[in-house]
Amino acid sequence: MVVKLIRFLKALLQRVPEKRSRRTTQSTTSPSNAILLPKDRTSSPKEQRPKQPKFSIEDITDQVKSRSGDRDLSKVKYLIVHRIGVGENGLEVAKWFESHSEAGTGRRMPYHYIVSRSGCTQQCLPLSDRGAHAVRYNSASVGVACIGDFRKQNPTPEQNKSLIRLLTELKRRFPTTTIARHDELPGASTDPFKVCPGPLLKLDHIKQQVGILECL
Repeated sequence: MVVKLIRFLKALLQRVPEKRSRRTTQSTTSPSNAILLPKDRTSSPKEQRPKQPKFSIEDITDQVKSRSGDRDLSKVKYLIVHRIGVGENGLEVAKWFESHSEAGTGRRMPYHYIVSRSGCTQQCLPLSDRGAHAVRYNSASVGVACIGDFRKQNPTPEQNKSLIRLLTELKRRFPTTTIARHDELPGASTDPFKVCPGPLLKLDHIKQQVGILECL
């Protein structure tokens, strides 16, 4: 009789924890007791900035006569913008200078970059080449010429866009440089009355756009 009573008490003690554990499980999984956490805002994908259209520069330096490239690029302080009223691309501009000694460039291409009316951008000289484009500033500058006469004609929209992108790339390469018109630098031309690149090329607006793109 005593043995049966002991067995009964053991069985009873084993059932009590099972009932409690079932109640605990039910209470934590019950929808009425569920804790709703706020949505994790950090898990949502971040807003992506719109991608800039691809910009390319055609390298034609192997097709253009240049001087020995030996200048110190750490001394580059200016990105000088010019106009050039001959040719339709870099090669045609280079050929014109090769055949005109009176241009004062030693029959060599003076500009590092040419931006055509269509917006095509070409590198004509290595950056290590001085390029005879701004007299006293040749050793400390990069010459960029846009095809056209901006004293009497506007640059094309494509030309403006390419000039902005090119100057942005050059500013990233030479972050301490100043973008300047050829005619605003004292002693940069042998002609004291030279107007270059001309008032219709709105360089102040272009510099603002370059500043915006630099931050993207």
